[in-house]
Amino acid sequence: MSNPDPMWVYDLQTLRFLAVNNSAILKYGYSREEFLAMTIADIRPAEDRAALEKDVAAVNEGRGESGVWRHCLKSGQVIHVDITGHTITHDGRRAELIAARDVSRLVVAEGAAQAALVREEATSRDLERTKRLLEIAGTSAKFGAWRYDIASDRLEWSRQTARIHDEPEGFSPTAEQGIGYYAPEHRDRITTLFQACLNEGKPYSEVLEIISAKGRRLWVRATGEPERDEADHIVAIQGSFQDISEHVAAQQKANELSDSLVETLEGISDAFYLLDSDWRFVFVNGQAERLIQRKREEILGKLVWEEFPDAVGNIKQHYELAIAGGRRIRFLEYYPALRTWFEIDADPTPRGLAVYFRDVTEQRARDEQLRLLDVATSHLNDILLITEAEPFDAPDGPKIVYVNDAFERRMGYSREEVIGKTPRILQGPKTQRDELDRIRRAMEKWEPVRSELINYTKAGEEFWLELEIVPVANETGWFTHWVAIERDITERKYAEQALRTNEARFRLVAKATGSAVWEWDIDRDSLWWSESMQEIYGHAPYRDDGTPTAWRELIHPDDRARATEAFEALRTEQKDVLQEIFRFQRADASWATVEDRGFVVRDENGRVTHVLGSMTDISERLQLEDRLRQAQKMEAVGQLTGGVAHDFNNLLTIVLGNAEALSENLERQPRLYAMAEMTANAALRGGELTSRLLAFSRKQTLEPRVLDVSQLIQRMDSLLRRTLPENIEIEIVRSGGLWKTQIDPGQLESALLNLALNARDAMPEGGALTIEMANATLDDEYVTSELDVEAGQYVLIVVTDTGPGIPPEFVGRVFEPFFTTKELGQGTGLGLSMVYGFVKQSGGHIRVYSEIGEGTSFKLYFPRSWAKEDGIQFNSADRKFAGGEETILVVEDDGLVREHVVAQLRGLGYRIFQASAGAEALEILQQVSEIDLLFTDVVIRGGMGGRAVADAARQLRPDIKVLYTSGYTENSIVHNGKLDPGVELLSKPYRREQLALKLRKVLDRE
Repeated sequence: MSNPDPMWVYDLQTLRFLAVNNSAILKYGYSREEFLAMTIADIRPAEDRAALEKDVAAVNEGRGESGVWRHCLKSGQVIHVDITGHTITHDGRRAELIAARDVSRLVVAEGAAQAALVREEATSRDLERTKRLLEIAGTSAKFGAWRYDIASDRLEWSRQTARIHDEPEGFSPTAEQGIGYYAPEHRDRITTLFQACLNEGKPYSEVLEIISAKGRRLWVRATGEPERDEADHIVAIQGSFQDISEHVAAQQKANELSDSLVETLEGISDAFYLLDSDWRFVFVNGQAERLIQRKREEILGKLVWEEFPDAVGNIKQHYELAIAGGRRIRFLEYYPALRTWFEIDADPTPRGLAVYFRDVTEQRARDEQLRLLDVATSHLNDILLITEAEPFDAPDGPKIVYVNDAFERRMGYSREEVIGKTPRILQGPKTQRDELDRIRRAMEKWEPVRSELINYTKAGEEFWLELEIVPVANETGWFTHWVAIERDITERKYAEQALRTNEARFRLVAKATGSAVWEWDIDRDSLWWSESMQEIYGHAPYRDDGTPTAWRELIHPDDRARATEAFEALRTEQKDVLQEIFRFQRADASWATVEDRGFVVRDENGRVTHVLGSMTDISERLQLEDRLRQAQKMEAVGQLTGGVAHDFNNLLTIVLGNAEALSENLERQPRLYAMAEMTANAALRGGELTSRLLAFSRKQTLEPRVLDVSQLIQRMDSLLRRTLPENIEIEIVRSGGLWKTQIDPGQLESALLNLALNARDAMPEGGALTIEMANATLDDEYVTSELDVEAGQYVLIVVTDTGPGIPPEFVGRVFEPFFTTKELGQGTGLGLSMVYGFVKQSGGHIRVYSEIGEGTSFKLYFPRSWAKEDGIQFNSADRKFAGGEETILVVEDDGLVREHVVAQLRGLGYRIFQASAGAEALEILQQVSEIDLLFTDVVIRGGMGGRAVADAARQLRPDIKVLYTSGYTENSIVHNGKLDPGVELLSKPYRREQLALKLRKVLDRE
């Protein structure tokens, strides 16, 4: 529709505009949207609308629309247009394509010319001007005139009419010659029309094809009407002649486009239909007929919801959603009447909805089978790996086509990283070449093979695999893939190795009784030592030539006299048994605490001749005993904390709430306002103190997530730099391939910040703070000397400062609660205790190393996690709290706390019911139907705790929201130190803002 003349398409039933070109918009002054909201009657003068209805009726009967009509512009101006029309199919509906040419000037010129001819007083100059105007108008519109005089049998052509026929100006043929210009197939038609006008006075307007004098084929509109004399006799025929070839070409192009569109829609593989704005079918392709099992003739023009009533539910909702949102919507739907699953795309159009759909029943069944298979393989602990069968000799070998979740967890590679690669990427320096060759020989024979191989993870970790590889053939028997089932046997291999080591140790223990065995020959005054003397203490064993004097020189000076006296008591037969504990110097000059046991050997006369004994290094045992005593002391503090936390935090909740209320009411009284704020801050500090004690005693509530600690620590960089002074240099070091661990990210941040603040206080003159992250393994030998530590893989975080170091006598006490080397008022001594409790509650291990003048390192070990990493959400600091109008049931056994909480909630706009015990709360739930949220303390006296109340409430109201609160959670909603999944907890004491935000979070959650 790029024609320079205005063009449009309108619906033959509704007369609504369906499409307009830019020329129409420019000419008529209406926007495209305005046009599409109008009918063609809206651009006709009121007095012409009756004629319009007749003309449309004629078009519906198959007679072409043409002629000169009056049209109204948006400005109100009335113009004359020459109309050419052609019936087409548009979006499946009968429509008319119109080309309109403005001939207002021509009409005016014709009127002026006729008036000039009638007026006898008109001068020849006026006539000439009029003719000239007609010629100009005719040339512009390719529009000419003609007149046939019956008496002279001559056909008079205007200049433009002659030009259209490629004849010279002034050429006037006979009627027979004029008819001869028409194409052979149209001559009979024009002859019939001309004779009817000549004989019966019937006017005509017809579109026909002529062949000009130069052989050009042109489409023209020829009109004719009778001219009568005073006696009403026909004396002549006159009419117009217009070249409309461009109009016809545009119409043909439109028809071709319409036919091409239909062919395209018929040829696509998807089923397709069009609905108009009234939900009626306007087009249905052949594929759609096959899928919906209906002929298009049966449903075109019909309402989709009447023809397919089962679509009124979910399908209709999606269609309406697509129309309302103006966007394509794709969805799956099962249509029961056809027992078919369809994948449907609903795409809005300017006049309705285009719907593409396809039968996915078989595909969905296959997908479901694949999904079940994938779910099954994803839950396997064994690794599943599938490769192509060939080629063996390619540079990369057969490529991987599938791995399961166990592969990702153990190998550290994602699927995307290994699909298309060779399994050789898992091999490394220690992978056995001979075993690989054996596997290759079996595969070349297409035989299954079993093996034990050393492989490597993405991070470079070495581990053992037991694998079984089998070939898989297709339906023709051709082998297409290899399937490998692999099992991590690293622990088994290590266990075998440990067993061999233990057997060797056992032989040594059996040989040396597990200690440095010695023999004192009293008669010769010489000592003999087993080889364990060197293994345990680093001294070369004595062989008969050893002297007790040299041995005694290795005893600590403070213990030497006592030990010598005990040995002398054996020789002088004052005692038969020796059992002494003293300090013994190792070869490296360090001191070991040993337990020395000896027994006398007598001859037949009862005289003591030898003393046999063993000396055991009990340094580690004493350290463990000391740590055990320390742990018992810490546990006692923890038990005390847990015992008072609940009631203490209840009291702090009341204090904090009332202090906040006083602050709001005393804003205009600065002195009293400051006192209220001081009270609120003191309550918060009391709550923080309780929280730190709970953290130390491993009774705080943790919300662990699987995470990469390097990302969290990297995000802390700016916080650390703001917290520490500029004279402290901060460095964060991360090793590659860092493992994941499962810990509470907020508590980890708090622990690291505590360590950083300790480092800051240790370096008032400045220094360096380094935070390092690495993978670490704690072996069996290490954990034997530690309490509550299991052997295995850990993520290690090391926080090191360059401060003065911690004196040795204080190193063992740094984690004790309330122990601090700072001056009075500069610290509570709970920071490191909190760090210790958090690490231990997370299943980890913590150690401190310090050297005077060099600095201090804290090493935090967290167990490695094989689960996928969780997203970490950070709370926005600028959220504003608000109340609500919902109904809340408060369950609190402490009357003061309950009264305080109810007042706060009512102040936030909530409707409140309250209960002091579980049974009372359940009665209210049975009587009141509109309760939206249960706000309950975890610890409630009376035999029914908060968790039991919540479970019973959900039995009565499955949709009720639950928010717990407590100063100490015990084990009802927290297990192994972790908050149960889906549980929301507001810890006491809390501010009103925290209460309001938590309530909105729980109430607004879907």
